[in-house]
This record gives sequence, structure tokens and C-alpha cells, in this order.
Amino acid sequence: MGLERQTAAVLTDIEPFHVERYKWASAYVKDMVVLDAACGCGYGSRVLLDAGAKSVLGVDYSAEAIAYADEHWKQDGITFRVHDLNKGWVVRGRQRLKYDVVVSLETIEHLKSKIPTNLNRVSKVLKMGGILLFSHPTHEKNRGNKYHHWFDINPSKVVADVENSGLEIISSTQQKANHNRYTYHLVAARKVV
Repeated sequence: MGLERQTAAVLTDIEPFHVERYKWASAYVKDMVVLDAACGCGYGSRVLLDAGAKSVLGVDYSAEAIAYADEHWKQDGITFRVHDLNKGWVVRGRQRLKYDVVVSLETIEHLKSKIPTNLNRVSKVLKMGGILLFSHPTHEKNRGNKYHHWFDINPSKVVADVENSGLEIISSTQQKANHNRYTYHLVAARKVV
């Protein structure tokens, strides 16, 4: 199990700081239709459903991760699909669906498009008044990093990018990871335009 992709069949085997981010997101999902963008092995989609989400669509570019999610974390109310967010946030077969909540934890630094482009794309799949919940490390990328962080992340620049994307910040906080290596910025934003 690595720090970037968590793979386990029980929640207690997932790094606690990863689970904490999904528990933070859980406060926003009761009775909501949720997109879990870059869901990995699927444990977070289950956390969101267990917190009261009406339904959760978990997507990830990795067919292996989605197969694992289907095997270990699927239940009524959760659907998993292979989908590459680098190709857009509209999931094939769900073009007309707008989400109440989009959860995207530890994702934007992995996408090839610049952060403002991705914020504009995600805004298009949110209902008016819908909530985007995302997190990112607050450190600069490591050149040659095996996890493919494409951009240096500056939290104040991200906040400005959010506000320029038709979203309004409703919560912004920091999380120190258990391994004390990085701090993470957790952002909740509402679609207003």
C-alpha cells in the first residue's frame, strides 16, 4: 500500500489521513447525488454512501482500481466506472446528469490540464448550488516524482482559481498528514454562476 493509491478491502487498513479527508467530505453529502472523481480502489465512495449520499458514482482512470472497487467496495447505491478525467469531467452515458456534490481528493495535481481548466470543467457537471470538495498537497511538485504531480500547488492561487470558476469558497482548511511529510489543503466550494 502506497501513500498515493490506497488499496485495501477494509477501512482500517487504509492510511487514516486518507479516510479523514473522506470523513470531512461526508458532512456535505446527505441525500445528495455524488461524483467521486478519482475514486481509486473505491473505499471513499463507500464512506460517502455510508454517510447518507443518495447515490455515488466513483470514477478512476485505472481499470485495475475499478475492478478492485467493484469486488471489495460496491453495494446498492454505488456505481464504479473507468473514466479518465484528463479527457473531461462528463462521464460517458451520464452527459445530462448534474451532481449535487463532486468529491475530488488528491486529484488536481495529477491532471495534465491546468487547475483553472479543471475547475471550469467540474463546474459544468455541478448543479447550481452544488458543492465541489477537493484537496491537494500544499508543496511544490517533485521533478521526476513517480506520482506525476504536474503542477506546483499554491493554496492562495487555488482559492483565486476557484473564485474565478463560478464557485464560492464555503470552507478552506489544512490537514497535516500522519507521516508529517506534507500538509494538505481541503476546499469546499459552492457553484454560484
